[in-house]
Amino acid sequence: MRSFFPPIAAFIAAAFFAGCATVETGRTACLQQAMAANHKAAMSVFKRADEEMQPYRIEQAVDGPAFSRDTLSLLAPSDLAAWDNILDGLDAYCAALADLESGRSSADVAAESKSLGMKIQSLVRSIRGNGAGTVGAAGTAVSELGGVLVNYKAGGEARAVAKAADPGFQLVIGSLVGALGFAGHPPAPVSHGLLAACEASYGTMNAEKIAGRFKGDAIAGFDAMNPAARRAAIKEFVAWLGVEQDHEELVRSVTALAAALDKAAAAHAAFASGSEGTAGAAFADLRAEIQNTIKTSQKLRRE
Repeated sequence: MRSFFPPIAAFIAAAFFAGCATVETGRTACLQQAMAANHKAAMSVFKRADEEMQPYRIEQAVDGPAFSRDTLSLLAPSDLAAWDNILDGLDAYCAALADLESGRSSADVAAESKSLGMKIQSLVRSIRGNGAGTVGAAGTAVSELGGVLVNYKAGGEARAVAKAADPGFQLVIGSLVGALGFAGHPPAPVSHGLLAACEASYGTMNAEKIAGRFKGDAIAGFDAMNPAARRAAIKEFVAWLGVEQDHEELVRSVTALAAALDKAAAAHAAFASGSEGTAGAAFADLRAEIQNTIKTSQKLRRE
């Protein structure tokens, strides 16, 4: 989807590829890198969930009064665009936080932070009418992050900004984790959200194959079939195994993304708190998670 912040792409990329060094600069750059990876993984998860759910939603809609583009999607296109923009805003905030520790002059950083903050607030105004529930709550929280950056004064430092912004950061991450279908620390699946919807639809639409024809990953009644029936059953079974594998991969990916987002939230809170021991442990967890998150989006991406 179109990014709301094309002028800052290079600005974000510079810190993204700097990696996770040591001390404060490494921590803010590491958070930025982690959230950029989480953004890509989140949009990949949403896209794959829509792809998996599409045949089930078509079947469910057959008896309905109308059919539209939104009927095909687990999440409405406007909600997908809103999440993409919200995560763009979070990327911009993390980029600004990393830049505060980059050694640039306070005046330059203050001006750029204010500009990014105003763009984030403008972004939220543009999606407020489209998003509801967790999307709307996350949009409001991103706007608060923008407000922190707008109010930033030259001479400030990253930890002070993070401390002021942490409630909003936690709300955005918590809203996204909730939308994925998880709650708590570490995140555990709940009965609502994207994962629960996918699991329920998958189970309902495939109940006969799961419990009957292919129970225990074997073709029921194979010994009584003639050769032609066996060939047909084997082809259907192979296709079914692919569907089953794709679903299991989606479940693993959604679960991994929720865990990665939770670790990013913990790292931000630890950095904001100023507790060296807590921050050290939280960022060690975050560093270890980044490559897993990148692999998650790569696995889900269908070229």
